[in-house]
Amino acid sequence: MRLAAFDGTILFPDGIAQFTAEAIRAWQGAGHLGVDRSEVEIHTFGDSWNDLPMHAIADRSYSFPWSPEEVYAATDEVIDSVAETLRRLL
Repeated sequence: MRLAAFDGTILFPDGIAQFTAEAIRAWQGAGHLGVDRSEVEIHTFGDSWNDLPMHAIADRSYSFPWSPEEVYAATDEVIDSVAETLRRLL
């Protein structure tokens, strides 16, 4: 299962759930959704320092050209568009 997180929203194949970065970090070890973390591929999208904890648990993380240097340095890829990246991933 592949999940994408953007500003505290997790996009599931069959729906959307709202989470904060802190909730996503907690879910990593807690399995709140009834799915083992090893079965999930997490992609995160965020542009600021508050997104760093979310990016830290991601399998693949994305920031933006306008992100502070510390943020895009901590992510796997700097992108221009979430929509274009999601199309590429799907």
